[in-house]
Amino acid sequence: MFRPDRLERDSGVICLEMMKKITDAGFRITEVPVHHYHRAFGKSQFFNFRRLFKTGLDVGALWVDLVIRRRHRQSAEAPRAWTVRPR
Repeated sequence: MFRPDRLERDSGVICLEMMKKITDAGFRITEVPVHHYHRAFGKSQFFNFRRLFKTGLDVGALWVDLVIRRRHRQSAEAPRAWTVRPR
């Protein structure tokens, strides 16, 4: 079962972690249109070598945890202390 309180990353790769855990839990995903506003001022601070390199390392580490080790599935197979009940 997907539990949002079990997300471990706090960088930009949290979206990848969340989507992998959601799909592995068997949930269906629906896309909805959104409106993005243009940047009012300034420029992006993300696209520099240091940040791109760190993000690449984060994606690699996340891939190893979720795809190779399947750590999130091991914890999901353990006995659960709570259940979700429909309203």
